[in-house]
Amino acid sequence: RRSSDLKINTLGTLHVLDAAVKAEIPKIIYASTVLVYRDPYGAGEDDPLDSTQVSGPYGVSKLAGEFYVKQYHYTHGIDYVILRPSGLYGPHMYKNPIIDMISAFLKNEPIELFHHIESEFDFIYIEDVVTAFSMSVDWSCRTLNVSHGKSIKLTDVYETLARLFNKELPVTHSGTKVKLCFKNDRLRKLGWRENNS
Repeated sequence: RRSSDLKINTLGTLHVLDAAVKAEIPKIIYASTVLVYRDPYGAGEDDPLDSTQVSGPYGVSKLAGEFYVKQYHYTHGIDYVILRPSGLYGPHMYKNPIIDMISAFLKNEPIELFHHIESEFDFIYIEDVVTAFSMSVDWSCRTLNVSHGKSIKLTDVYETLARLFNKELPVTHSGTKVKLCFKNDRLRKLGWRENNS
């Protein structure tokens, strides 16, 4: 997993940047992640970046990609926008805590989560993220969080599903308790709004 993160997110980004220089592409829009922050609760774009237990190899590889994007801006003049989406959900997803819970309720099976049921996530609908990427064509030299800006507890998701399905299921987890929430003030000032919440 660590080597694939490095190959895809870091080396892959470097190859794209080299190709952009060769083809004289003027701008790169880079899909990063909110998992680049040292403290992933209430983080804004100017907050410290670091490798943490939450970020893991994925966050590290994405952060390295960000550094390469900015380096190519300085050395080759390539314009850029770096977008850091938070917890995506939407159609055709196969893995995240919401999908894991819904799938278990549909199958009437025990719920197996990675993170603790008392964790909090800043979930955002995929179409709202796509809107940010579409708008970013008109932006220049920006790094922005693409988030809902509020966290929701997995316990609240569970309770809602339990009411809808009129049953309760046992829940296990293999990971730790996390609290993830990210400021999106800069994105909103640029005119972005959620269509789905």
